[in-house]
Amino acid sequence: MGSLAVLLAVLVAGGVGVASAILSPGLALDLISLWPGLIPALIGVVVVSFRRAWQRRVGAMPQLLVLSWLALGVAAHADGWPPLPSSAAELEGPDDTFASSSLEVHLNGRLEVTAGLDPHLYAVEFIRRGGEVGVAEAEELSLDESISVALHDAGTTPFFRYAGWHIFLSTQPTWNLNLGGVIGADLRGLLLSDVSAAGNGWLRLGSYTTTIPLELSGGPFEVTIPALSPVFVTGEAQVPPSWVAVDGGYRAPTEGEGLVISIIEGASVSIIEA
Repeated sequence: MGSLAVLLAVLVAGGVGVASAILSPGLALDLISLWPGLIPALIGVVVVSFRRAWQRRVGAMPQLLVLSWLALGVAAHADGWPPLPSSAAELEGPDDTFASSSLEVHLNGRLEVTAGLDPHLYAVEFIRRGGEVGVAEAEELSLDESISVALHDAGTTPFFRYAGWHIFLSTQPTWNLNLGGVIGADLRGLLLSDVSAAGNGWLRLGSYTTTIPLELSGGPFEVTIPALSPVFVTGEAQVPPSWVAVDGGYRAPTEGEGLVISIIEGASVSIIEA
C-alpha cells in the first residue's frame, strides 16, 4: 500500500505540474507513446493476483514497475529523446553551407541561443517546461552564398505548449541576429556581423577584432564579455569601474576594434567582464 500511495502522489504531482505550467502537457503525449513500458507492470499484477500476494513484499512489484516507467518516461521527455512525439515536432534547418546567414526570431517566451554541434544550419528544440509557446515554423530565403531565416511561433495545441525554444546555430557562417523575448544567448563560438536584442535577459559574447554592432532595447539585460576586450558603448549602462566615460557613452580601457553596443533610450543594461 505504501508504494501505491507513492504512485498516486506522483500522478497527482504530475497533474498539478502540468496544470500550473511547471511541466508541459507534451509529457503526457510522450508517456502515452511509451505505453508498452507498462507491460511488465501488467504482468506483475497478474502474477501477484494469481499468488494472492498483495499483502506480501512482492505485492509492491507492479507499483514499483509503474514508478520506474514514469521515471524513465519523464527523463526521456526532459532529454528530448528523438523517437518521442514531442521531439518529432522540433525543427532542423538545411545542412547546406552558407558564407553568411541572418536569423530573425521574436518569441513570447524564453529564447535560448547557442552554437550547435550538428551539421544543420540551425535546429530548434523545445524548452521543456510549461508555457504558451508552440511549434516553430521557418521561412527561408537563400541567394548564392547567403540565407535569411525567419522563425515564427505557429501556435500552441493541447499537447504542444512549452516555455520557449532553444536554438542551436552552426559555427560555419557569419551571423546577423535579430532576437526578441526572454533571452539567454551564449554567442561565443559564433561568427557575428550584427546583433540586435529586444526584451530582457542575458547575452554572453567573445572578444572580436572587427567592429560588431550590438543593439539592445528593453531590459534589464546583462551582457558578459571577456576582460580586456575593446568595447564602445553609446547610451546609458552600468559598466565596469575601469571603463572611461566619453561623450554619449563609455569606452573600455582596451584600444582597438570590437563590440559597439548601442543602447536604445529607456533600456536597462549592465555590462560585466569575466
